Amino acid sequence: MNVDSETYTRNGNTYTRHLLRHSYRDESGKPRKKTLGNLSNCSPEEIEEIKAALVRARERRKGAAPPPSVRISREDVKTISGPRYADLFALRETARRIGLIDAFGDSRSARLALWLVFAAVLGSRSRLSASRLARRVAVREIMGLSYFDENDLYEALDWMEEHHERIENELARRTGANAQSLFLYDVTSSYFEGQQNELGEYGYNRDGKRGKKQIVVGLLCDVDGEPVSVETFPGNTQDTVTCLRRIADVKRRFDCERVVLVGDRGMIKTKQKEALAGNGWDFITAITKPQIGTLLKRGVIQMSMFDERVVEVIDGAVRYALRRNPVRAGEMAANVADKLQKLRDKTRDADRRLAQSPRATMPTALKNLSGLAAKLKVSSFVSFQADGRNIVMEVNKAARAEHTALDGCYVIQTNITDAGILTAQQAHDRYKDLAKVEQDFRVMKTVFLDNRPIFAHKANRTRAHVFTTMLALKLTRNIERALAPHEKELIAILFDGRKQKKQVFTLQDVFEELGSIQLETLVIAGIKLPNVQQPGPVAARILDILGIHLTGPTSNAGTRNKAAVATTKKRRTGK
Repeated sequence: MNVDSETYTRNGNTYTRHLLRHSYRDESGKPRKKTLGNLSNCSPEEIEEIKAALVRARERRKGAAPPPSVRISREDVKTISGPRYADLFALRETARRIGLIDAFGDSRSARLALWLVFAAVLGSRSRLSASRLARRVAVREIMGLSYFDENDLYEALDWMEEHHERIENELARRTGANAQSLFLYDVTSSYFEGQQNELGEYGYNRDGKRGKKQIVVGLLCDVDGEPVSVETFPGNTQDTVTCLRRIADVKRRFDCERVVLVGDRGMIKTKQKEALAGNGWDFITAITKPQIGTLLKRGVIQMSMFDERVVEVIDGAVRYALRRNPVRAGEMAANVADKLQKLRDKTRDADRRLAQSPRATMPTALKNLSGLAAKLKVSSFVSFQADGRNIVMEVNKAARAEHTALDGCYVIQTNITDAGILTAQQAHDRYKDLAKVEQDFRVMKTVFLDNRPIFAHKANRTRAHVFTTMLALKLTRNIERALAPHEKELIAILFDGRKQKKQVFTLQDVFEELGSIQLETLVIAGIKLPNVQQPGPVAARILDILGIHLTGPTSNAGTRNKAAVATTKKRRTGK
């Protein structure tokens, strides 16, 4: 057994690492080395003491006189398994780089609130689960937190909502978002299982959960889809109302000379356009099919203008960017064909019932088929007629052609008519960037973070919970951007070069690999030393790509603070 010391340079920084290693021979007689622990966080005095103890142990084995102090043999080295370490360490370093730690500050409330953000990434869905998760993760060693339970975390939500705007402003200043002039904005809803939330109301439920109360969440992003600000509204708030609130909020907080707000056709309507114009701001949105029909009737645009390339038309103080997406047009045509086939199948079923059952009536069969056609939104060109005891389905080709004429066609509208400021192609592309906000919502609600169910009753804590999820999204987006160019390499390392069906390396994979690295305690002849497990090849490459140098806590961290988190409020005894 010996201490293997090495000095190396990485990214311009010089490091010295000390490993406790055991030398042995395998079954074939080949010499091998096994790393028992990482001593890099020990003080120079402790390293020298361990080295001296190893020398004395070797002398004793050779027949020399027993040493007067420490004797070390293989049996004298013990390893005590500890909490997860590398996943929380990587999150803390990422938060430091994007300015999240500085924005929060170093008070106990700030660190508890920051733990809620980290816990959201690591799989926590409530304050109770976050407090339980803290038992298995090195929150004491990495974040200096101990003696807290779910009630403390609810109070941390109060602190977070109180400092919500200040934190957003600080992050926007660091990223330069407050100096930008173009913002993407969209809303979503999130439902509750319970009935007691102060913001929970019945409204248009985008999750398809009928009979459940919900909240409405508005997310403001920069042009790259990076979250800038989030606001939570009662569940019955209309999209257009949230838009007006966002206009006033951006004007108050970001001193921008020119602001362009990008929102979908359900968000920026006539009233919102007037409000934007009244503030000297600009907008980019899309118009509905009836509005496109009105422009066609007025002769402002013609069907021949819709092409795969973007075509612009200026009508007074408004500019339109027209395009037909051939892929979308093909999808919509296939969808109509599927609907017609479904109606034909239902017609044959109705004919069968009419033939087999004397009690089946023709008026009822025709009413049911017409109702289905209306539900499928094809009744404008599909009709049903009785022919004796049979039903004939008729498709009006001219009406069908009129109904599908605008398939794949869309029109982007903006009040920026100067091509020197914004070209038609740029207006089109910026509107399409709204897909980035939709992707953010998917990550927040279902894909990875999954902020539901929401275990909060008070309005301010509900807003803080949503804010926590947005900050967790900023962390995960930062990690994803760094790892994306290396996805194939990571998959190859994960499967040791073997061909696999798996073609994506997800955030779940990232945190599974990092979560496997634990903090241990090495006990060497009575000396307790914290030790971080050596990362495997995949975790080591992830840390290398992220530019994170994994270090452990100070050598006495494992014994200095024996406090642990709880899941119920306990009297502080000071013991």
